[in-house]
Amino acid sequence: MAETLCKGTLHRETEFALVSPGVRVFGACGPNALAEVASNALNKITHTSDVYWLMRNAGLCDSQGISTLASIATAAGQMGLKQVAYRGYTDPPWSDWQALFQEYAGAAPFVAQVGWGQQLVDVISGEGENANDLHSHFICVLGRNTGGWSPHANQNLPAGYWVADGCSFAGGNNNQNNFNAADVLQFYPDDMMNSAQPTGALVIQGATAMAWTRDNTGAHDDKGHHVGFGIADAIFAAGYQGTNGLQSETYYDNNNCFAPLSNGQVAHWSQVTQQADWNGAIVTVALWQQIQALKQQIAQNHADELSLEAIKAIKAALQVA
Repeated sequence: MAETLCKGTLHRETEFALVSPGVRVFGACGPNALAEVASNALNKITHTSDVYWLMRNAGLCDSQGISTLASIATAAGQMGLKQVAYRGYTDPPWSDWQALFQEYAGAAPFVAQVGWGQQLVDVISGEGENANDLHSHFICVLGRNTGGWSPHANQNLPAGYWVADGCSFAGGNNNQNNFNAADVLQFYPDDMMNSAQPTGALVIQGATAMAWTRDNTGAHDDKGHHVGFGIADAIFAAGYQGTNGLQSETYYDNNNCFAPLSNGQVAHWSQVTQQADWNGAIVTVALWQQIQALKQQIAQNHADELSLEAIKAIKAALQVA
């Protein structure tokens, strides 16, 4: 089990924004999701109404705030946000959405577009979306839990994603409460996210830049350390993308290698099983045994050298005699 949340401000507010006195919009999930991403990336709260007016004045959304993923990406650039990855809108939904979600969730905030938003029901509150027959919808993805105990929720959770969803009823996001939605995150399990049919994503560099970047041989970090595909997959699956290594992937025998990270974790890869794990004890014991064998070898070599010197001395003495 591992849970990771993006560093920086975790902020959620209603998408039903009051954009001017007496004027509330009801289609601003795009500006809302981008505002929540910007809040995290800039480490300070950015409001939906501010992003709405930036986009509205630039012709990037309509009067109700309705926008596209492409227009959101343009607005992000105008806000000075650095784009890390972009997966444009796809219909039908793309089948391998999990790869992008698992790579960046908890490491870099991103706007995700889903094709069937009505499927989303917050596990924490039990609340669904404040809409009827909601299809195309934007949310902000801020974290990942691989299944098990959640420090953020203080309970066990299935594998899934922490998101800021301005359309969720969670936290009193309704007309009766004047849309004063609580600043709380929602949690959507993997199977629920899959049923919501992700159709695109815009990933933004977070308050803390990702340390590891995938490349054509695995991944490398900001310090120049490199790991192969197996350990790279383990680093991203565990949510350690923001943690630099202490050295590159290193083989300690023909079939096993390891890569230590600066957070104290040690990744281990076995060529025999073709599996990676975080069992640093295996690596520690193997290296300790190698050290002991080397010490014994050195001691034996030293003893052999002493014996050779003794034989030479005896031979010399006999020759003198």
